[in-house]
Amino acid sequence: MKSIKTYGIITSTVLLGSVAALASGGALAQSSFAGFYGQLATGYEWNSVGRTDVSTSTPDTFSPGHSEGSTMPLIVGAGYNFPIDSRFLIGLGGEVSVLRSSTDTTSTVSAGSVPGGYSYHLSARYGLFVAPGYLISPDRLAYLKLGYSNQRVEGRSHSADGTDGSSIGADNVGGLLAGLGYRQVIMNRWYGFAEANYQDYGTASLHGAAAGISTNARPESHAWNALIGLGYTY
Repeated sequence: MKSIKTYGIITSTVLLGSVAALASGGALAQSSFAGFYGQLATGYEWNSVGRTDVSTSTPDTFSPGHSEGSTMPLIVGAGYNFPIDSRFLIGLGGEVSVLRSSTDTTSTVSAGSVPGGYSYHLSARYGLFVAPGYLISPDRLAYLKLGYSNQRVEGRSHSADGTDGSSIGADNVGGLLAGLGYRQVIMNRWYGFAEANYQDYGTASLHGAAAGISTNARPESHAWNALIGLGYTY
């Protein structure tokens, strides 16, 4: 019985000590970035679609194309940061890319027919992530991002002069989201931030038909961006 009481006293002491440590440690975190946040960002984004593996119902053959394109994105994000101790936070967040982006027409050439190529429209991109963070000071935060991203990929076929643009199908694909960032309090609960992110998606399966010719493609897509933005913690 004595040992049980002793164990209970020790356990209670450890728990109370842990709570006190989190409370005191959380004070620094709570003074800056802990809690809910919402933010808006833009910057530079580069998209790449490769290994298209295009095939058609005609006897023509296609070399695998590689299509790229850059854009200025508009990304809305929100999440919650939990204080772990006096210096560390763990965040859960999500983000949505509001604007659609496109890639250039590939240099894919049809053997035995008229040269042509393909471009891609990328849309409905969103991400869900975990973001461990380190408080450099009460108003400065460095953090990492790791999670899941999903987007819709639509292929478009083009003749040699760039006309037509018939759809060869669309598919939703998911993959890895990884990034790093920095936040700086501007005033009160407002903060500015900068981020760099990378997305690596799986293989899409596209199927389309036009003018009696069916087309199949299996593109793989990748993207990275460099962002600056403004956020609010509440």
